[in-house]
Amino acid sequence: MARLCFAVILLAAIVLQALIYPQLLTIRVFPNLVLVLLLCWSALRGLGEGAIWAVGTGLLFDAIALDPLGTNGLAFLAVVLLGMWAGRRFFQASIFMPIPIAIVATIVYAVIVLIIRAGNGSGIPISALGPLLLLQALLNSLSVLLVYPVTRQLNKWVTSPR
Repeated sequence: MARLCFAVILLAAIVLQALIYPQLLTIRVFPNLVLVLLLCWSALRGLGEGAIWAVGTGLLFDAIALDPLGTNGLAFLAVVLLGMWAGRRFFQASIFMPIPIAIVATIVYAVIVLIIRAGNGSGIPISALGPLLLLQALLNSLSVLLVYPVTRQLNKWVTSPR
C-alpha cells in the first residue's frame, strides 16, 4: 500500500513538473519535486528499488515532457546513485545528508539532460543556465525538508511487519 501511495505522489509530481508548472508559473525556477522524491526514496530504500522507480519515472517524464526517450531516465539514475549515498547515516541524523546531496544531484541531473539535449541540437549552453541552476538546486535542497519526512513515513509502512 505504501508503494502505491508513493506511486500516486510521484505521478502527481510528474504531472505538476511537466505539465502544470511550465504553463502556470511565470517564474521559470521551481523545485524539481520528482528529483527530490526519487532522491529521498532511494536514500531510504536503496539502489535497487530506486533504480526501478527512476527508469519508470524517467520514461513517463520523457513521454509527457516530449524529451528524447531515455533522457530523464538516465539523469534520474544518477540521482538515485547519489540518493543511495545520502542514505548512509551521518552522526545518526538521516535528514542532513540528503540536503547537500540534493544540490549536487540537481547539478548532475541538469548536466546530463543538457548533454543529451545538445546531441539533438536543442540544448542550451550551461553558462546561460548557471544562476538558474544554482537557484533550483537551493530550492530542491529546501524541498528535501518537506519531502523526506513523507518518504520516511512511507518507508516505515513498507518495512513494518504486519
